[in-house]
Amino acid sequence: MNGLSFFNLVALPLFFGLFGFIEPCSFGSTLVMVKRVEARTAAQKVAHMVAFATSRALLIGSLGVAAALAGTMFFGFQTGAWFVLGVGYVALGLAYFSGHAARLMRSFGPRLNRLQGKGGAVMLGLIFGRSIPASPLT
Repeated sequence: MNGLSFFNLVALPLFFGLFGFIEPCSFGSTLVMVKRVEARTAAQKVAHMVAFATSRALLIGSLGVAAALAGTMFFGFQTGAWFVLGVGYVALGLAYFSGHAARLMRSFGPRLNRLQGKGGAVMLGLIFGRSIPASPLT
């Protein structure tokens, strides 16, 4: 699978950019534009709304393309991080099976029983945020 195909790099981000028009967050900006053109003639309204929709779709689509490029560049780093973590897991398994796991059974980092309240929730978010989820693309 080529991550830089036309479909993944251009068509899909542009589609989701256009799809963004029907999300609730975009209704407000569309209503502002409608209010701005309400005193114009019908032809002017259509021309202004087409210009608004086109420029907005191109901007959102361009941001989607930029996100796709950034994600593609990040994928190499993510794959390397998986490899490093995998080597660490193998090392832990070898230590366990060779009987040397007791050396690794020392407490470090925050103790979970101390993590209470909002501060504890923030700390748990930071702890669990370090995990790298499996990618559906691999």
